Amino acid sequence: MAMSDAKVDAKVAELQKVPLFARYFLLYGLSLGLLMTLSFCASAFAGYMTWGRAILSGTVQCVMYFIIGGMVGGMVLSGSKFGWFAFAGLAGIHTWAALGSAMRLARVIFEGNVSEHGKLWVMDGIGVARLVVGLIVLAILCSKQVRDHIWKKNAREPVSL
Repeated sequence: MAMSDAKVDAKVAELQKVPLFARYFLLYGLSLGLLMTLSFCASAFAGYMTWGRAILSGTVQCVMYFIIGGMVGGMVLSGSKFGWFAFAGLAGIHTWAALGSAMRLARVIFEGNVSEHGKLWVMDGIGVARLVVGLIVLAILCSKQVRDHIWKKNAREPVSL
């Protein structure tokens, strides 16, 4: 069942046509997962949950985002519109949740109550990082190169290795 050198070269050439940003969806999923893990740990630091529950929940979330990033990234690489919408929806929901933390941190800073805010500023700071990563993922998904790759007619043929 080994592939000939010509077939391997053809598949490599086909994958090299994929926009550079779209090749790293697995890493985007992993970065979102790691930020979620840090967010759970910050919740434990602030006293909202135990450390064991925070680490377990964060690890499960990190693995989930990594797997989803890989699966959906594979669909986007093959030109699947469903994969594009799934990853955009995941990043949109994630970004919307992080926006709340960023807004709360901005409110606390503008009111001058940072010292009274206590340990919650750590959670909000991680929320700002989650917001930035989510916006970067959404910007990459909406870039012209990725959109052209998804919506061009010959992208409907799946890439198989």
